[in-house]
This record gives sequence, C-alpha cells and structure tokens, in this order.
Amino acid sequence: MAAVSKLRGCIRQIENMNPSGASEEDILDRAKDLMSQDAKFQKGFRFDHIWPILKDLEKFSATPNRDQSPDQVNENNNASERPTGRNKEKKKKQLNKESKEFLKSIQVENEQIKKMFENHQDILQKNIEVQLLKAQTEAKKVELAERQEANKERREEKRECREENKILRINLDSITDPMVRASIRNEQLQIVAKRANEQTSVESSSKFTQYFDNLGGNGGGLGDY
Repeated sequence: MAAVSKLRGCIRQIENMNPSGASEEDILDRAKDLMSQDAKFQKGFRFDHIWPILKDLEKFSATPNRDQSPDQVNENNNASERPTGRNKEKKKKQLNKESKEFLKSIQVENEQIKKMFENHQDILQKNIEVQLLKAQTEAKKVELAERQEANKERREEKRECREENKILRINLDSITDPMVRASIRNEQLQIVAKRANEQTSVESSSKFTQYFDNLGGNGGGLGDY
C-alpha cells in the first residue's frame, strides 16, 4: 500500500531530525503534514483507522540507515513504491493465467451450447417420429373403421335382401284377407321396382365407364392421347 509506505518514510524523516520533546503522536502529525506536501498524496493519509495495525508490519517498517539524509530516505521510499521487475513479471503471469482461464471458460460454454443444440435436434427428430407414428396409427384406425362400416352396410344389405326375398316368396293366393293381400302385393311391387332401378343404375354406370375406356383406344376410332 503506497500511502502506508509513504507515511512510514515521512515518520523516519521526522525521527531523523531528532525533535526534542515530541511524542509519537506529534511525530505522526508532522509526518502527515510532510506527506501532504507530495503531489501524489495531497489529500493526506486516509487510513488512520488501520494505522495502528499497519505501522508495525515488517513490510512497512524497514529500519532506515541513520547516516542517510532525509532526501535519501525519501528517495528510497519512493523507489520502494515503484514495482520491481519481479512484480511486473508476476503480474504478467497472472494476466496470462487469467486470459487462459477466460478462454477455457468460453470453450466450455461453446461446448455446452453445442451439446444443447445437438440434444434439441435429437428431441425434435424424436418428436417428428412420434407425430408420424401417431398419424399412421390414426390412419389405420380410420381405415379399420371404414372397413367395419362397409361390412356393417353389407350385412345390413344382406339382411334387407333376405327380408325382401321372404316377402317376394309369399303366395298371395294363400291370403284370404283382401287388405293384407293388397298390402303384401304393394310391398312386392316396390321391391321389384327398387331392384329394377338398381340394376339400371349398375348397367348405366358400366356402359359409361366402358365408353370412356374406349375413347382413347381403337374401339372408339380415335387416336390415343
């Protein structure tokens, strides 16, 4: 701490003057005044609260040479305040160490970001696969439901056809009740008409399909498209 070393040097200068009758506190006050005359320490000494601890530390209490003049002591103190080449080298090594640690931390963060991105890609791909599997499963369910519905319709058609056949096989001459006979005869006529319409629709659809099949072939007399 430069201020402590400076004050210690000023105290030595005052002590070298051998002021008679001056107490330790008087010497300290005069040393502070001397210290404030230096442009670097014009604001004075600001560490009075820890001075009782620092004043006796070996770092700040080197014994001066009694043969030295106050100017020589002050020069030595100023020289001690300047960092030595060893300190500079130590600071340089510390800076290099901190720089390497900083670069290492950046590399670690980059690796973590890379892994997070790779994990995100894996999760995204798995989500896509899950969604595809769900869509395929849903499509199979729809197909199965359609088949079941078609089978149900076919069963219903067969059942209805069997019921209609029963009605068609009824011998009207065996029915004595005129109203019942007329009702059954009416149902028979409706069944016959319905089946005739269905047959006509099937035949028309077949001819229509055949017509378009022959448009592009030799049967229609037209050239192939």
